Amino acid sequence: MKEGGIISLLRAIGLTEYESKVYVALINLGEARAKEVSDVTSIAYPKIYSVLAELKKKGFVEERLERPRSFTAIDPVRAVWNFIEERIAELRGAGEQAVKMLSAVYGASSLKEGKSFIVEGRRSVLAKLRELLSQAKIEILISAPDLEAIGVKALLLDLNAARKSGVNVRVLTSTKSKHIEDIMEVSEVRVKDGLESYYAITDVGSLLISGKPDRPKGIFIADEMGAKPTREHFNYIWLEAVPASLHLGTAQSKRGIIILAGGMSKRMGRDKTFLTVKGVPMIKRVANSALSVSHEVIIVVGGKRVLKKLSNVVGGEVTIAEDEEKGWGPLMGILSGCRKSRAEYVAVIPCDAPFINPRVLMELFKRAEGHDAAIPRWPNGYIEPLHSVYRREVIIGVADELLKKGSRSMIHMVNMLKDVVFVPVEELKLIDYNLLTFFNVNTPRDLLIAETMESP
Repeated sequence: MKEGGIISLLRAIGLTEYESKVYVALINLGEARAKEVSDVTSIAYPKIYSVLAELKKKGFVEERLERPRSFTAIDPVRAVWNFIEERIAELRGAGEQAVKMLSAVYGASSLKEGKSFIVEGRRSVLAKLRELLSQAKIEILISAPDLEAIGVKALLLDLNAARKSGVNVRVLTSTKSKHIEDIMEVSEVRVKDGLESYYAITDVGSLLISGKPDRPKGIFIADEMGAKPTREHFNYIWLEAVPASLHLGTAQSKRGIIILAGGMSKRMGRDKTFLTVKGVPMIKRVANSALSVSHEVIIVVGGKRVLKKLSNVVGGEVTIAEDEEKGWGPLMGILSGCRKSRAEYVAVIPCDAPFINPRVLMELFKRAEGHDAAIPRWPNGYIEPLHSVYRREVIIGVADELLKKGSRSMIHMVNMLKDVVFVPVEELKLIDYNLLTFFNVNTPRDLLIAETMESP
């Protein structure tokens, strides 16, 4: 890429033109004095020091303490991502304040136009809620940190009737709420720690509830545009939340995880299974993430030589299995793991992905339900078959057939599946913004980069 293109990209993330030019110059120069940077960039010498000071503040430049003063560029991986994360945090804080202030103005404006009205008192609010649910024809979305606060017994009747009528019902609640198991019988439920908002959204209107539990106030909004921000909030939290069945442990038997640890590690030059990232063996990091999603975790290895050491590192909570035959690559590892598993669906993940995100795995499990697989796909069409979820019985049949034909191609395996859900990685960014879950440690350089990364 030409230097002009790089400068344009840096300006797009928030650096000024001068800051972009100076940072690029320092990357090319290595360590340099202000005068040298001024000469290369054609920026006036008196101006250079203020630009360098801003770059230091933003985390792109370091100043050497010795004399004469000199400067050096910070690694772009660390500098750019840290800067972007800080900007996101600032924007999110400002955005929350703006939404809070503008929503009050918008609500008042909507009331004047007759699009909204206020109901007060517990009896009136709950009556309006039941009316809203009974009129829904397409979907019902409810956020309620405490289900009892919105009359859970009556709610069960309303949601059951809606579900029988074909209405799509989803409920968000907190991990401390009672009656989660009851509400799961009539709705899809997810739980989220720290949930605060009470509201209901349907295709006929929405009800925003605030105030004390014994004296609530509800704002009813009839038009879809008025409910749009609340709907977007619900969908965002829904992606972050944990399926209630996982929270309660009832889905553990349906979901298993296979960790592939039988590779040759040719690019690393040594067995990478036990290499440490931030002081913890990679296989231990991956196993811990897997155990937070499922009780059934199976590590598939290439031979007996690592069994004892592996068992000592990961503990007794996982099952360790060997490839049934050697030399067939990850396809054999998947087949061997599936034959050990008893789960309906299995996630297949590598042992060299130290930042595997449990919430990404749970989202893939959700997407896979009712299908043969859920496979992440990048914008360029590249897929992640070793960071995916598969229906176990289907994958056993497909893998067995391929191996009998002498093929060990993962792409052929995916092509043979009849019902695959390809999940755009952009959607997974809502859960894992930097998509570190897909970062693999294949080379010594990757290992060094992993040490500098912030864990998700």
